Amino acid sequence: MKIQIFTAPALCLSGLTLLIRADSLRFFSLKKDDDTDKNNPSNSLDNLKALFAARLAVCELIGAGAAIPEQCSPILISHSTYGHPGAQDQVQPSRLEPCLRSLESRPQWWTSYSNSRQNAAVMCQAARTEIEREHDLKRYRKLIDITSILNNSLNQTLTTAAMEASRQRGFLEVVDEMRNQLLQDLENGFLRYHDIKSKVFDDAEGVQIVMSAAKTDAANVKKDLLSASNSVHELKQALNEIRLTSAKRATEMAAAERKNHQENLALVSSVRQSAEFLASQKLGPIIEGKPSKSP
Repeated sequence: MKIQIFTAPALCLSGLTLLIRADSLRFFSLKKDDDTDKNNPSNSLDNLKALFAARLAVCELIGAGAAIPEQCSPILISHSTYGHPGAQDQVQPSRLEPCLRSLESRPQWWTSYSNSRQNAAVMCQAARTEIEREHDLKRYRKLIDITSILNNSLNQTLTTAAMEASRQRGFLEVVDEMRNQLLQDLENGFLRYHDIKSKVFDDAEGVQIVMSAAKTDAANVKKDLLSASNSVHELKQALNEIRLTSAKRATEMAAAERKNHQENLALVSSVRQSAEFLASQKLGPIIEGKPSKSP
């Protein structure tokens, strides 16, 4: 009796791929205080492997157009479960055992189940690795976003610093202009009162000292202004180098992760093709030569 659950074998295999994603990780997230599995957690893993192998064997038989055991219909994935691969699987061992016993009754069925059981660990590991790669890519994308935000903040800080330096430069220019005007006024006053009495002349000498100090201060201010401008330029160059280096590293890491992701996809495809090839071989005579198992 044929049971049509999916409209195409490819859809059935896609459903099993989602089963790999859900079941291969569910075993590792079992709580230690689980009353059902705390004494013997390996039973849960064995049940998951058996359920996966039975479902994959049934899908292969459906894809080949062969009959499948009627006892296996309760363990197949429904359309609602297929749309939500992370949902809890409600298949009980009491429903799985009749399906396994019926698969033992025919060599073709048992061969497909055995091959699927042997390849379960490899396919689940490959799928789990692919999921971890996807999570890593999300983290790297988030890192790139954070780096972009940091670069924007640094650019904004640099712009603010440049504006502040420009304001300080304008202030220093005003101060320098005022000092120059003061020096000019003092020089004019010295010329006007050059012929004053000796006491006034002595006072004028003090004014000359003040003018000299003012000139020295003005020269120092100009020197400090030039040094500040050079420091801002050097800071801008350093920030540009940091931004370019960060962008290059992020690009290289993303490229490496994409390459690893493609290699993992190729591995999963190769394993799946191998399983389909084994299922398509005529292994009946070989199986019949071995001691048959009682149903």
